[in-house]
Amino acid sequence: MSETFTPIRTLDARYYTDPEVFRIEQDGLLARTWQFAGHVSQLQKPGDYFAFDVAGQSLFCVRDREGAIRAFYNVCQHRAHEVVRGEGQAGLIVCPYHAWTYELTGALRSGPNIKAVPGFDRGEICLTSVNVEEFCGFLFVNLDPYARPMDEWFPAARRELSAFIPHHGSEARGMGGNSGKLQLEGLGRKLFRMLPLKAQPSDFCQRRGQAGNL
Repeated sequence: MSETFTPIRTLDARYYTDPEVFRIEQDGLLARTWQFAGHVSQLQKPGDYFAFDVAGQSLFCVRDREGAIRAFYNVCQHRAHEVVRGEGQAGLIVCPYHAWTYELTGALRSGPNIKAVPGFDRGEICLTSVNVEEFCGFLFVNLDPYARPMDEWFPAARRELSAFIPHHGSEARGMGGNSGKLQLEGLGRKLFRMLPLKAQPSDFCQRRGQAGNL
């Protein structure tokens, strides 16, 4: 007996080429989910920064003087100029257009002639922040200001990744309670260096779907 075979169709070609479909994906998916940005090894010292793109938005990560990792839209609050390019190290973030200067926390420090503007309160001006999380050494950002933490999105992922590291959390070998965390971050650093994505790490997620596919 012969069986009737019904072919399964793939998505129409327009879903891969239509700019409107891409816009919907950017607004509805890439801008509302956790997306890969880089690795903590890129931000070893205060002032280290790197720029990247997510969902058509230019962003950058920087380590502040207290050691915290922050992420911001790469846009000056004065004339919307790009404030940093590539990666580097800086004690302050200085916009190359009109030299508006920001602390590593994103707060406005100074700007030409701002004291001459009546009522200008620099305390109300800062770079626009973006949610950023360190996940086993990798850095992820989410443009949604109300995004839930990654551990709520992927409740078992951190534990499952840690299970691949031998002696995770073991103190028996004199490595301390953070040994597994350090080993996992070290593994992540090696994997990150293997990625052919030096210029645009966000391409990693775009080629493999959303960042949830850990």
